[in-house]
Amino acid sequence: MKYPDFLVELMEETLLAYPEVPTRTLAKRIYNDNKKFFRDVEQVRSALRRRRGNSGKKSMDTKHKRENGKSGWTPKLPPSQAKEWTPFVIEACNRVAVISDIHLPFHKESVIEQWYADAQEYEPSVILINGDLLDFYRLSRFEKDPNERDTAFEIDQAHTFFEWLTCRFEADIIFKLGNHDERWKKYLWNHAPEFSKLKQFELHEILELEEFGITPVDDKRIVMAGDMPILHGHEVQGSSSISPARALASKMSNSAIQSHCHRSSEYLERNVLGDWIKSYSTGCMCELTPEFSRINRWNNGYAFVDIYEDGSTDIQNVVID
Repeated sequence: MKYPDFLVELMEETLLAYPEVPTRTLAKRIYNDNKKFFRDVEQVRSALRRRRGNSGKKSMDTKHKRENGKSGWTPKLPPSQAKEWTPFVIEACNRVAVISDIHLPFHKESVIEQWYADAQEYEPSVILINGDLLDFYRLSRFEKDPNERDTAFEIDQAHTFFEWLTCRFEADIIFKLGNHDERWKKYLWNHAPEFSKLKQFELHEILELEEFGITPVDDKRIVMAGDMPILHGHEVQGSSSISPARALASKMSNSAIQSHCHRSSEYLERNVLGDWIKSYSTGCMCELTPEFSRINRWNNGYAFVDIYEDGSTDIQNVVID
């Protein structure tokens, strides 16, 4: 039987897309969407079998050749598209300076200068930018002031900040993306999905991280500083309560450090085994009274994390008055 061109094309595309799916399953799918063109499912199945070379002499010479299944053959599980999600590890015997929530171009220069003075004395071997380096104000889904700086200006400021940082420290620099930094990817997903597939439009390319020798950490990966997990904070829902550190301990059931809330806090408790859970939230390095939140409980701050040989850590959670 000769089928219309669009049905032939449909069958060809289906066989090409699902080479391992049983013929009857494909036949049912095609029949349910095109009932007026076929007598029944068996008619579609016969047409597909001919194209797969499963109809003896009636088989067609096509690129969809497939051996007949054995009697009692059962379908296989579909291949998984799950991706491995693992922490980014900072090895033992490192001194880590943790800065976050800079929100360029709304950063507070006096706080960054104070951190620089403290960091010079501390001599970090690793600097962790723990999220929200950029604000990406114009890419926000919230209401925006059209007079504020545009995205290109923010990216230029990031380049300038990296130049400032790399010329002052010989430490390894890690940039873990926060929710504001992720606005870039989500904006492309929603407004330019085809561009989001191109490598040159990935944020680490736009920010020229490789040229600056900076290591990116994305996909909400946890940074492990020895045995201490470090998050930006948006990875854990509901961690912005009265005490961010206590909420973090409750969500993680483990010691941890987060930023994101723009508030310094610490929480300490023993678990059922008698082990200490120590959680911290760090302050921000941006202005404290932005237009969208004039009244808040924010404070400026940062942290220093010493990682010892056994993986244990010592935390200095610095609060700036």
